[in-house]
Amino acid sequence: MTAEPTVTITVHQLETALRGWLAHVDYDIHKNFECGEETGEDTYPAEAATVFEHLQGVTAAATEQPAVEAAAACGKCKQPFDPADTRFDGHARHGLTDYCRRCVDACHDNEIADHRCVICA
Repeated sequence: MTAEPTVTITVHQLETALRGWLAHVDYDIHKNFECGEETGEDTYPAEAATVFEHLQGVTAAATEQPAVEAAAACGKCKQPFDPADTRFDGHARHGLTDYCRRCVDACHDNEIADHRCVICA
């Protein structure tokens, strides 16, 4: 499993990134932050500090809770996943589910109208 990319950033760098991103996404909000309607002050530093605090909270929560390992085997047939077996009915994982392609294919091919299994349920 590859680790997600990380970056070390200061509040000032976050402010600069926030200015550029918001100017691109919604220019009206960007101008309101840059020159507030009520006070005429630049509120980007305060907004960046708030976002920075939220990011610190998110990263702190992520480091406190260990990542949940994905299932190494199919939840139905218990066969280990084989990423190289990408046939429609192979043992590679089906998308992001906990089931292999073979079990999902067998489930979807079932002709019984009231069919219920661990995959469909």
